[in-house]
Amino acid sequence: MMPQVKRFALSTSEWTPIVTPIACNYFAILGSSDGAAMSRCSTPSSEQSWSDWYDLQDYALVVPRMGERRFEPGDTVTYLKGKTPGQSAIVEFIL
Repeated sequence: MMPQVKRFALSTSEWTPIVTPIACNYFAILGSSDGAAMSRCSTPSSEQSWSDWYDLQDYALVVPRMGERRFEPGDTVTYLKGKTPGQSAIVEFIL
């Protein structure tokens, strides 16, 4: 299966779920459409589960499992929030 790059429109006030479009073991947040900072969190209801990062930083998660895929289509892998109106996150998903 080919890797898939997808853009997610981000809200500046609510956490946007990043949902995998394909079965994969790996995802990478490549950056934002405007190069501005974004916020990432694991649990939107927890004030302790987020961090900001800025241009030229990226984030990847690689969790291979023998004989299985870590994420299935439709799984939420993380949550992002934009810092500027109209911002999109660019995320790559790889099997």
